[in-house]
Amino acid sequence: MFDAKIFLEHYGIAHTNKDPKHSRTGWVQIKCPYCQGSHGGWHGGFCISGGYYTCWRCGGHWLPKVIATITGVGLREAKEIVKQYSSGDPGPRFKTRKYLDKLKPPETQPLTPIARKYLENRGYDPDKLAAIWEIKSTKHTGDYSFRIFIPIFHNRQMVSFTTRGISSQQNPKYKSCPDDQEIYHHKFCLYGADKIEGDSCLAIEGPTDVWRMGVGAVATFGIKYSEPQVNLLSKFKRVFLLFDPEDQAQLQADKLSYQLSARGTECQILTDDKGRDPGELEQQEADEIMRSLL
Repeated sequence: MFDAKIFLEHYGIAHTNKDPKHSRTGWVQIKCPYCQGSHGGWHGGFCISGGYYTCWRCGGHWLPKVIATITGVGLREAKEIVKQYSSGDPGPRFKTRKYLDKLKPPETQPLTPIARKYLENRGYDPDKLAAIWEIKSTKHTGDYSFRIFIPIFHNRQMVSFTTRGISSQQNPKYKSCPDDQEIYHHKFCLYGADKIEGDSCLAIEGPTDVWRMGVGAVATFGIKYSEPQVNLLSKFKRVFLLFDPEDQAQLQADKLSYQLSARGTECQILTDDKGRDPGELEQQEADEIMRSLL
C-alpha cells in the first residue's frame, strides 16, 4: 500500500483531504497534473487504503507515472519512490470489499414548493421527473437537508443515492451516499439503465442530463467511467456519446468510444454545435434529439 499522505508531505506537494467538493473519506486529493490547467480544483486523488491514483475528471493513471510527473524525476526513480513509501499491502479495492445489505437513505417527502420552483426555473417538469425518476425532497433537518433526493437503481433495486442542493449557497452542490454505505458502488452502475428496453442508448455524464434527455439516456456519474460501466454499455448494440464540450470530457468520450467499438458495439460521438452541455438544452431540442437517435 502506497502511503500517499506521507509522500506528499515529505515532498512538499499541496494536498488536502478536506475539500468539500471532491474529498471522500479515505482519500487524499491533489490538483491533477494532467487536467488542472483547464479546470483547477482538487480533482486528483490517492486512495489511502488501496494505494492507487485516480482523477475525478480524467480517470485513473499508473502510480509511478503520476509520481514522476508531479516530482519531475525519471520513471525508474519514481518506481523506487513508490517502493519507499509502500508497505507492501495492496489494500482492499472497490470490487472486493463487502457492501451493506440495506441502504439507509435520508428521510424524504414529496417535492416541496421550493424544490419544484428550482426545477421549473431550469426547464424541468417536476411531476414528470418525480414519476419517472422517483426524485423527492429531503426533510429540512439532517445531513442532507434542503436537497433533491436522487435514488440510484441497479437491476431495479435502489443501491445508492445522491442529492442536489437547491440553493446556490449549499456546498457541496451534490452530496452522495458514502461509498461504505452503498449496497453496490454507484460507479459500477449506469443511471437510467433500468428504464431502457431497446438495444440503443445515449450515454451522458450526470443524472440531471438524463432528466433532460429522457428515457433512453444513461449517465456514468461523471466523465471518469469505470470498467463495469463499459461492460454494461457494451451490452447495447448502439451507443451514442454526448459528453460535455470541454476538452477533457471529449478526450474521455474518445477513449470510451474506442473501448466500446473494440467490443463490437456501434458507437458514435455527438456534439452540440453551440457548445452546450446536455442539461442546458431546451426540452424540445432534447426530445427531438432522442427521437432522431432512438
